[in-house]
Amino acid sequence: MNHFMDSGFGYFDASTPASGMRWLETFSDRTNALIRPLEPADGPAKLAFEAALPGVAAPLYIVGQISDIPKCFSKIWSDGEAPTVFGAFVYDSGEERMIGVGEFCTFEHGLRCRCTVLVDAEWRNKGLGSALMRPLMELAKSRGMRLMYARCRNENRAMNDLAHQLGFRTRLDLSDPDWLIHELGATTR
Repeated sequence: MNHFMDSGFGYFDASTPASGMRWLETFSDRTNALIRPLEPADGPAKLAFEAALPGVAAPLYIVGQISDIPKCFSKIWSDGEAPTVFGAFVYDSGEERMIGVGEFCTFEHGLRCRCTVLVDAEWRNKGLGSALMRPLMELAKSRGMRLMYARCRNENRAMNDLAHQLGFRTRLDLSDPDWLIHELGATTR
C-alpha cells in the first residue's frame, strides 16, 4: 500500500528513463528553467552552486538546511533505480547555470527520506521550490516510501509556507526548539 498522497502532478513516470525526466518549467513572471536529473557531468555546476550559497543563517534555502547537504549529495549517483537529485538550470551567456537543486536521501531501508531543496536568491518566490519538490514527491511515492521529511529553522517562513502548500505536517523538533520538522506520509495522516 502506498502511503503518499496522490499529488497528481504527473511530471514523470518512474519507469521512464532518466533522460526522459526533464521539462521546461514556466513561472508566473514568464521566466523559464530547465529541470532535470543531475548527472556526473554536473559535478562542477553543483559545486559552483553550493560554493555560492551563504552560511546556514541566510534564508535562501527553501526546504531543509544547508547542513543537510554534504552527506546526501555524496550519494547522488549511487542509487541505480532512478535519480534522487534534480537540478534547475537557466542559460546565462550561452552557458547552463544551476539555480536550484532538490534531493532526498533514504533511510531505514528506503522507507523514509529526508528532502532538501535549495534555490538561488534571485529565483525565490517564483515557484521553483515547488517545481523541484514535485518530482521528489512522485519519486518517493513510486518507491513506496512511507515518510518524507525536512528539518529547518523556525524562522524559515518560505519553507513553512512551501511545506504547508505541499501537504506536509509540521511539528516542533523536541531536541531543539529552534527547529521544525515537516513530514509527509503515513505517520502524518
